[in-house]
Amino acid sequence: MIIPLPKHASHDQFSPELLQQQLQNLGSSSDITASQWVFDGTTLNFSALMHLEQNNQHWCAQLGMSPTWLARLLLLEQCRGLRSSVSIRSAFYTIAKWLFWLFERYNTGQHIGREQRSLVITQNDLPELFGYLVMHTLSAEGAPERRLTPCCFNLVEQYFAIRDWRRTLAQLGLKSIGFTSAFSKNVQTKHWKEVIEHVSGGELSYADWKSGGSFNYLTLDYGRHYIEHCTTFFSQHISMATALKLTLESVDTIINLSGVHRFACTQSIHHFLQGKDVTQLPRSITHSYTSGRRRVSDSNLLKIQQTTQTIYDRHLRPLRASEAMLSDSEIAAMAKHFHLDDTSLNEQDWLRQIVMVFLCKFDPEHNACSDETITLYDKWLSEIVEPRLGGLKKLEDWLIYRWKAQHDEVDTALPTEEWFRYLGLVRREGATSTYLHEFIARVADAGLTQVVALNGWRESEYGWSLQDIHITRNRDALDQHAMPFRYSVKWVVPKTHGEAKLNREITQSTYLAAQQLAKLVVASPSCPALYPSHKLKAAEKSTQTVKYRVSNLWRHFVDYYPPFVQLDKAQALDKLREQAKSQVLTCEEQQQLSQLSEENEREEWTRLLDDRLLIEAHRRARAERERVIFFFETNSRQKLLERYCCGELPDSMQQLLDKHLCDATKEDIQSRAASLDFPASYTKVVVNEVMEGCLYPTPHALRHIWAEAVYRRFDGDVGWMIRSQFKHVSQSMWLAYIRNKDNRRQHDTVKRRAINSLLSNYMKKKGKGFAGKLNTLLRRAFAKTQVVNTEKIDGLVAQFAEQEIKDIKSNPWGFCILLKRNQHRAKCAVGGAPQRQNACAGLCLDCVNNLSQEGNVQGILLAIGNDIKLLETPGVPAAWREPALATVKNALKHLKKLSVNEQIIDALQASLNTKEHAA
Repeated sequence: MIIPLPKHASHDQFSPELLQQQLQNLGSSSDITASQWVFDGTTLNFSALMHLEQNNQHWCAQLGMSPTWLARLLLLEQCRGLRSSVSIRSAFYTIAKWLFWLFERYNTGQHIGREQRSLVITQNDLPELFGYLVMHTLSAEGAPERRLTPCCFNLVEQYFAIRDWRRTLAQLGLKSIGFTSAFSKNVQTKHWKEVIEHVSGGELSYADWKSGGSFNYLTLDYGRHYIEHCTTFFSQHISMATALKLTLESVDTIINLSGVHRFACTQSIHHFLQGKDVTQLPRSITHSYTSGRRRVSDSNLLKIQQTTQTIYDRHLRPLRASEAMLSDSEIAAMAKHFHLDDTSLNEQDWLRQIVMVFLCKFDPEHNACSDETITLYDKWLSEIVEPRLGGLKKLEDWLIYRWKAQHDEVDTALPTEEWFRYLGLVRREGATSTYLHEFIARVADAGLTQVVALNGWRESEYGWSLQDIHITRNRDALDQHAMPFRYSVKWVVPKTHGEAKLNREITQSTYLAAQQLAKLVVASPSCPALYPSHKLKAAEKSTQTVKYRVSNLWRHFVDYYPPFVQLDKAQALDKLREQAKSQVLTCEEQQQLSQLSEENEREEWTRLLDDRLLIEAHRRARAERERVIFFFETNSRQKLLERYCCGELPDSMQQLLDKHLCDATKEDIQSRAASLDFPASYTKVVVNEVMEGCLYPTPHALRHIWAEAVYRRFDGDVGWMIRSQFKHVSQSMWLAYIRNKDNRRQHDTVKRRAINSLLSNYMKKKGKGFAGKLNTLLRRAFAKTQVVNTEKIDGLVAQFAEQEIKDIKSNPWGFCILLKRNQHRAKCAVGGAPQRQNACAGLCLDCVNNLSQEGNVQGILLAIGNDIKLLETPGVPAAWREPALATVKNALKHLKKLSVNEQIIDALQASLNTKEHAA
């Protein structure tokens, strides 16, 4: 066997026999020349490096030797004395990624016609190299793949062994490749800090990364389902939860009205609020524990039950009536009554504002407003509403009539334990845990998560009270009709401004949710409005509370999110139908098939089976369910590794660790068992290995979703909740966000993620539902790509986006995805430089950088409205008609590909067919 060493290499140090012995010492019996080296617990694959060598002879000549053999020799020298397969694999990954990075730099230089950069790395090259190492992994074949999130510290930084590599390169006599210096630890750490800050958007420090902190970008396409679930859960149950909570807090009132002693009241109220009657109460309430004698009569218990129901009714009726008054059907009826356009969304929003103002007057107990706010509302009513509706008397009479009708129609039946179980609630361990308290807590968690997700702030910035909210008139001419008031919070931003309080704008939906939550958690005007704080030492410090509570509904989301449940049923129905074609179904299966078929007719599940993004979200949520729950349930992880070694963990947790920890980690844990050497930092690394690749909600992840949503707010894939929220995010709110120096790094990271998400969705949908000239280019670029695995699609897209795409801008009619090689061809370009501030439908719809999808249909139609009017107006000069004609033609091409209603297509075609008339 002859090893292809450079002519100046020290051949004695790299004899085949010596190298084979070194490989055996590492624990592998593979041949030194094999394409794979097999170790106990891992396999190193050199196939991708061999393929690189075969297809790039010119680069290999510049390198000075075969990259495959260079990797083998560097690895053997670096791993002398090691037996851990994790360490050997990590060292191999680092070496291989360095070589692939060198080749990609060479290949990129060749592609753009630049002079080839040296293969000798300087200090200035370190950030680029470190960024590649941390954002790539190797496939099973040993080829580099772009990661969606950076590698863990313990898999990268400590295996970047410059000193070992330089020594080996010197022994090989290679001078054309290497490093100008060994670079001190301080120099390397400095550049690692820069890279980690850059790839995390400034949200994760080097110290946190080093101690085991990881990146968890939930992504908009996945996370928006959780946000929608929380938003829906909150809106559906806030009234009942608030009524229950306020009734629980009314113990003194119930005691006074019922005339029964305190013990009986405090012990029985929560049972009555769960739908129990007197005969179902525990004996511990009705009888003495010591003597066994009866201590409260049935008649007195009945008084408590009736009084409890009365208090509950008093709270639930106005709360439910307020919900009904703001419903779509009630607003539509109000529009018709006052002869307004009930199809106009702006008119509907305007009427809702009127109703909300009057609800403060009808139900001040549950819709409290300061005197200053009431004065502001009254002024708006007199200046704007009264002139338009011809007086306030008729308006008030109508609203009072509707309020009383809705108030009287409320169903005040109490929930039961069966209802709570059907809802999917689980009682936690502990004597005080009841379905009632779980329900109230989960509704509060859902509301808080909604606010955090739709605000985009850090977890440390939510300790404000209702007194910190300030309301003013909206003077913005664009949306003051639908949104006559603006809301701001004066509160601290600890990370950037310490204890100084800043005024920051919030949306109306955040303000309304804060009001509801404050009532639910029984917050005084000066206490935090968004979460219960009476047991907290530093109530206004929101960091830990928000971190903990935004994840509490995740288990419920995975199991009970309605589209997931419907998808389960749709898949079960498909399976039964296929089964019925080849065999006779049992009676039970026939009954299930009939029931599912009836439900399918009502709910139309077939559309869900065509939604690849939903199917992927469903698959991922269910696949990662047990690991994410394990991560959230910190109490069950006490002395985790000690109990794991002793076999004292619950079976499910023991099996989880066995399944998701590699053999080397399990061996290392067992080797430490005798001395119980399990510091918190070590346990954190082990838990991170179990959680590798999992996505779950955190305030940081929700903050990134908010920023991504700004770019994709016109995207049909982001869901109804995101689009409706960002309809009224003012330009000043967004500008304040991106002008903040601390946010700019995250801003750039999020832009890149928005690009990756769009292209990933494009590939998963195979281009269906997209239009525009960029659609044609992407179809050609990805035509030969056949990838089934979702992670591989995401990695391929990330690599394409990094190489080809410069920037993204969101417009109502589509996305401007600016290609690096197409900048000069942009329709808005002046002197070859894009001027995207001049974007309009007339330019963009005919631009090579435009990509539209179904969510942009309304934006396209609104954007060409004036062009259509111009075409249908007789006597318009040709110089005016031609641009309008071109714009509508381009719009029509887009809309046809987006499968728009035929009536709209016919109307546009008719506009194009109108003849020009002389003036």
